[in-house]
Order: sequence, then structure tokens, then C-alpha cells
Amino acid sequence: VESRRDDLDLYIRSGSDFIPRRDAHHIATSRRSREAVILDGRTDPPLAPGPYFVHVHRTTRASHEMPYSIEFTSGTEAPARCLEIPPLPTDRTGLPGTIPATVEILGASNAGAGVVIDPRGWLLTAQHVVDDPLQGDTPWVVSVTLDETQPPVEMFLARVVEQDPEGDIAMLRIFSGLHGQPLPEGYRFPCLSATCRERLPVGSILRAIGYPTVGGMGSREPISVAEGILSGFDRAGDRILWKTDMTIGHGNSGGPVIDGQGRLVGIATSMLSDPTGDPTSYGYFFPMESLPEAWLEHLREK
Repeated sequence: VESRRDDLDLYIRSGSDFIPRRDAHHIATSRRSREAVILDGRTDPPLAPGPYFVHVHRTTRASHEMPYSIEFTSGTEAPARCLEIPPLPTDRTGLPGTIPATVEILGASNAGAGVVIDPRGWLLTAQHVVDDPLQGDTPWVVSVTLDETQPPVEMFLARVVEQDPEGDIAMLRIFSGLHGQPLPEGYRFPCLSATCRERLPVGSILRAIGYPTVGGMGSREPISVAEGILSGFDRAGDRILWKTDMTIGHGNSGGPVIDGQGRLVGIATSMLSDPTGDPTSYGYFFPMESLPEAWLEHLREK
């Protein structure tokens, strides 16, 4: 089952229809807009002749209609259209080049943004985005924007390679398509360079790109860009944090922060509000100048 804008869940029961979702025999309830259930002789109960009843559940309570499609196939592989991996634009610069390089990262219970920093599929995000106790060894789903008016499309799988909880930064690498199919030979990802080590002056124009979940019509939203300034610096132990007046909310965490020239200067991490209730609040981001040199060695590997 697939929706363009919503997180849908899939419930299936064999033999008879059902009302409470807990009576379903087979379920798929991730945070994704695509769900799939595979039935064979090893499932419980196993695949057998007879009727199957399928319920599609929408996780939001919005009153407007949200169309979806559902497909049934037989065989051992996903439908051919699901295995296609289209080329992504790699020739754009500035802000237009940032859009295809900004991805959404989905796990069992966490979600956030990320940015590809190498054409072979290395990417950065906030560490708290991939700090998901329910994820285990399951790969992370990586979604990309194919149409700026629509939510990103789940297309790839990635694994966490490096983590720095103190700095709230993590590195992943994409290794396959969504269904485990190999990437096409020579496949290249749109990316931003991670080599900007310049410390910007206070007042510099900044933009944050991500997939915030606030203010949309569905449970999954299209890519969004916010603009602000570098408000100042703060310290956490030996680390220097960069502060901005931009709102960094759920779905923006882990996304790229770029300067006025379109250079990647940081990764959005957190939002700090005044505990007294004052509306003034600041967002923080991890500066690229603090990215461990050892992590950049991955990008130099052949």
C-alpha cells in the first residue's frame, strides 16, 4: 500500500473480516508512506487458500481525503516498479543543489533529516535521530525528494557507521535500494561538500533544510527551507556550538545548514526555549569545522 502524503498502516486477516486491529494476523506499522506484507509458508499463520481481508489505517485524524493505492503480487520479489532506482540530479549548485542532497531518515520510532556529503552515499545527521532502541540492527530507510510539492519517496537503505553522542552527530552510508536491491553500477548521489571549515561571522545569513512535521495537511510533509542568521556561539564543554534564530523542530533535526553561498556549514541538532515562557528561542547546529578528521577519511576511501 502506498500514499503520497500519509503514514499508512496495513492490517491483514485470513478467513474472516475483523474490526479491532489487534485481531489482524499480519501487520505493517512503520512510519513510512509505503507498507508491505509478505505471506508465505513460514508466516504465522502460513499462506493458505481462502479469503484475506485487508484494512488500511491512516495514522492521522485529518478530515480531508488522502488517496492511496494498494497492489497485490505473487512471486518471491517485489514488483518491478518498486525495484527501479531512478537517477537523481547531480548537476545543481547553490540552494537548488541542496534540495536533492537533503534526505529524510526513518527508523522504527525515530525520524529526521540528513544530508548526503559524498556521491557514493555517505551522509550526516544528528545522532539523536539514529538513537532508536527499537531499531536494533535493522537498516535505516532513506527517502529523497523527487518533487518539491510532495513528501520524499522511500528509496534506499543505510547503516550507521560513526556516532558522536556528545556532539550529536552521526554518519551513515547508503548500501542498497529500499528492498535490498543493489545500487546501479556507478550510481551517484547529489551531495554537498563537507570540507567547509570556515567560522562565519555573527549575523551571517543561514538556511536550514529539512522535513518539519508542523503545519502540513498529512503526516508526512514535503521538504521545507527556513532562513535566519548566525546569532552567536555557545559552549558545551570543549565544544563550540553555533546558535541561530531559526526554528529547528522535529523533522529538521539532522538536516543541513548552509550559508549564503550554499556551502554546508553545519547540521541542525536542537532547539532551546526560554524556561520562563519568553517567546525568544534559539536553535543549535553542529558546525562542520568540528567534524572529526577521521570521519572524512571514509570519503577518501576508494
